Amino acid sequence: MRNVMNSMQHLLLLLFLSSFWFSCENKMDEHYEKPGWLKGSAWDVLTNEYEGKYSIFLEAAELAGFRPVLEGKSLATVMAPDNDAFTAYLEKEGYVSVRDISMDELKKLIGFHLVYYSYNKSDLENFRPQSDVVDEENTDVLPGMYYKFRTRSSSPTSLGVDPTTSDLVTVYHLERFVPVFSHYMFSSKGIDAKKNYEYFYPNSTWTGDAGFNVSNATVKDYQVIANNGYIYTVDQVLEPLETIYTAMKDKERYSKFLDLYNSYSTFTYDEQLTNDFAKGLGVDKLYLFKHEASGLPNIALEWPVSNYRLIPTLASVSYSVFAPTNAALEDFFTRFWKGNGYNYLESVDPLIIKILLLQYVYGGSIVFPDEVKKITNDYGTSYNFDPYTVKDKSICVNGSFYGLDKIDTPPIFNSVIGPAFSHKDYLYFLYALNGAGELLKTYSSLATKYTMLIPDNETFEASDILLLKATDGSYVLSEPADTESGYGPIGASKLQRLVNVHTVSGEETLPSNGTKVYTSQNASTYWFVKDGKVTTNAVFNLALGMSGNDFSSLFSPFEEITNNGEAWSNGKSYVYKSSALFDIDGASAGDSYRGVKAVLATCNEPKYPYFVFAQLLKKANMVLGQDLPAFRGRIISFIPTNEALLEAMRNDEIPGVKGGTIDLSQAEPTLEGTFEPEILKEYLKNYFLITTYAPEVTSCPYVGSTTWKTGAYRNSNYKNIIYTDNGESLSVQLEGADHACSVIPTYYYFPFAYNDGGFHLIDSVF
Repeated sequence: MRNVMNSMQHLLLLLFLSSFWFSCENKMDEHYEKPGWLKGSAWDVLTNEYEGKYSIFLEAAELAGFRPVLEGKSLATVMAPDNDAFTAYLEKEGYVSVRDISMDELKKLIGFHLVYYSYNKSDLENFRPQSDVVDEENTDVLPGMYYKFRTRSSSPTSLGVDPTTSDLVTVYHLERFVPVFSHYMFSSKGIDAKKNYEYFYPNSTWTGDAGFNVSNATVKDYQVIANNGYIYTVDQVLEPLETIYTAMKDKERYSKFLDLYNSYSTFTYDEQLTNDFAKGLGVDKLYLFKHEASGLPNIALEWPVSNYRLIPTLASVSYSVFAPTNAALEDFFTRFWKGNGYNYLESVDPLIIKILLLQYVYGGSIVFPDEVKKITNDYGTSYNFDPYTVKDKSICVNGSFYGLDKIDTPPIFNSVIGPAFSHKDYLYFLYALNGAGELLKTYSSLATKYTMLIPDNETFEASDILLLKATDGSYVLSEPADTESGYGPIGASKLQRLVNVHTVSGEETLPSNGTKVYTSQNASTYWFVKDGKVTTNAVFNLALGMSGNDFSSLFSPFEEITNNGEAWSNGKSYVYKSSALFDIDGASAGDSYRGVKAVLATCNEPKYPYFVFAQLLKKANMVLGQDLPAFRGRIISFIPTNEALLEAMRNDEIPGVKGGTIDLSQAEPTLEGTFEPEILKEYLKNYFLITTYAPEVTSCPYVGSTTWKTGAYRNSNYKNIIYTDNGESLSVQLEGADHACSVIPTYYYFPFAYNDGGFHLIDSVF
């Protein structure tokens, strides 16, 4: 603390000089006189220089045991209220004299006026601390934002029951910090000082345009010098501030919010406090009451961190809580949850409750009313209430408190992921979002529109994905694993993939009639919609091995879900039930994944409509194991059907093939004839497009694609393929050929898509 040390050195020099002058006074008084401006300790100054105007404060300080501090036992900055201020305070609180105040309360009260160390006016206006732990001060913190100063005020220990052990524990309460609101703070925040200060202190007057106000008090005299520090006379008794937690606890109407918050509380053993204070207090161990383990701010702790050496953090970091009343929470429960699988507020899933709580807290800085509309919470969403309609508000020792009589639906609950918050049947999807890194924030953002396809819980369970308790007591989505229980948590990358597969960019209305293709947020996964039902390419690829032309079993019904009849804030949401989760084709197979190249390279069953084409690839020496080494990267292919190739071979229309025949009625048919591999290879390459010559290969062609539009595309032989999308069907033609080849309608013109490419089936050869 550079400023503190400078002040300490200055005052130690004064103390030394004072002692020196005193010892030499008898010998040298004829030569030197004691400086007139050096009036003694803070006790001496307040006793002798103000004609008894601070006698009540001094009496109270002596009763509370703080006279040694004022007399110079340690450096101090004293905020001194005069007798008029103290008399008004006693009258307001119902006391006749300070002797009527209990000792614990008196220590708390007077200690709040005694700041550790010595701070001059410029220090208090714009404190720039330097911690023993942090080598350099945080220059990113704007002037006036280091606004809290440690006092000698603390509350007695209290008792609590540790829910993890059911043991009764002793809770230690750290010393209070007093807020100093300087003109620099409000200038840094870009808000009006008088308006925002008096919002919280309606019985006080802002007079800090050339200095500061100390909590609820105006400063009358700045920087009165004493041997052991500085004195600031104030017009009101500084009323000890409580934590945000205590502010709520003292008001029954916030009990539901506090109970929900406390469901994430912990009693944390503190070794340092135990070593320093436990014996003197007659206990074995001391604990701190916290909420941080769950990611919530420590609103019950007087300090943002319990390390007294982290002065920059202690002086600047605060919280703001915008707490709904019991009535507001119950009203929201009725609107949002009741009838959707939850019977009462306390039955709502803990993850939802935690996210709800985080919508009403702000960490990092104290928030004044004119800032409410400018800030966002941890999820990047704004606060949607008018602070000037708030009746219950206060500055607390660790931030600011606003009580909300009414709440709107939080923005994150109002987004396209809202059904996962509001309906118990879609809870698993919320856990997928929460475990998928930043996607919970991404898909609740108002910056972009989305369309969400949400599976119900039963669909997760059908895929052997369960919601189970982890070792830390929280719940996570789990899948079969080599563990004692047989299940283990699903990793973030897999959950990201899962959520992205179920999301489309843009606000889309899924049709109840006809067909439509949508590209998901995972570029290699598509939604195929047909007549009010939906599937993905990963599922639809199964159609290739099915007999007949009825593929309805591959589709699942969907329905739109609204926000109680209203639109979601950033798009549309649909829900579906299926026998398995939609996912990327083969993505969970790892090393066994079969992409389009592997599908073509390993085809040995005539039931597949591309079987003959696959055999020709082998005759052309284009297959190596499960790969087509002639092609690197993604490929898009237009493949003639078995029937088209058989017809072409009968007519000797395939270069490099003479007398080609194959009997598809056999269980294991063999392609026979005379083959010239190099000529055949050159010909077959006409059916493939690669990214080198056609960048559009990064996506698949389909009716209505914004990437594949009617036009010429270079194939892997660097020849033009004329691609035509007429809005209802697709066709391709090799430039210079006498006819176009139509994509067969059997599969509704949906592409067979894989991670490494895709293909369509066409009715004739080039």
